[in-house]
Parts: sequence; C-alpha cells; structure tokens
Amino acid sequence: MWPEGVPESEPVQDILHWTRETMTMMYKLIGEAIIESGEPGHPRDYLNFFCLANREKKENEEYLPPHSPHPETQYWNAQKNRRFMVYVHSKLMI
Repeated sequence: MWPEGVPESEPVQDILHWTRETMTMMYKLIGEAIIESGEPGHPRDYLNFFCLANREKKENEEYLPPHSPHPETQYWNAQKNRRFMVYVHSKLMI
C-alpha cells in the first residue's frame, strides 16, 4: 500500500485513490454475492489484503547515523518503529 514516490504528490495520491476504489468495489461485489446466496458471512471471510513488513530488533553493533532523522518523516518512523516494508511482486496469495 506504499507506492513509490512522494506520498503527498498527485500521482501517488491518484494511485492510492484508485487502489482504495478497487478494494471497495471488490468487497461490495463479494458482499452482494453473500446476500444473494442467503448464507451468513462477511466479505472479509473471503477477501483479505496484507501489507508485509519486516520488524527488526535493535542491535548493539548496528550503524547509527551521525544525525538523527527529522521527526515525523518516513525514515524517522522506520527507525523509531523498526519496521520496513517488504516488496513482494505478487498478485495472488493462496
């Protein structure tokens, strides 16, 4: 869910908008099919989205930058939370 580019830029915001619209449409179609079938359930029973990330613990020997990153930036958040996105080029997970 993190496309490449400046997060606030118009192209990235367009990508995020259409990604959300696509996900909403998919959940809506599944919800309608559940209602039509008469079976109990929720669209999340059939469709889930995952954003894989790698979480690391702080090591004593690791490199520390000479200057702390500017607060509230993505780099600062990554260093603070020790979590980094894992890029997976896949369209389907079973």
